[in-house]
Amino acid sequence: MLVAGDLQGWCAWQVTSEGTGTRAVFSQEVEVTSPMLRRAPFAIRPLLRGNHTHMMRSGERGLRGYLT
Repeated sequence: MLVAGDLQGWCAWQVTSEGTGTRAVFSQEVEVTSPMLRRAPFAIRPLLRGNHTHMMRSGERGLRGYLT
């Protein structure tokens, strides 16, 4: 999947069988294109990273709930 907007690049899921279950791996390669985000002071970068971590964990919980 191509990503466009403040970030540009790609992301993809790789789903394979593993033992008696399934393994899903999310990969991405993106670049920040928004001038405002590029100039973001180092002070808010931990907030952006924390937001990303929260978003990925929430997605994992939602996916696990959907699959069970």
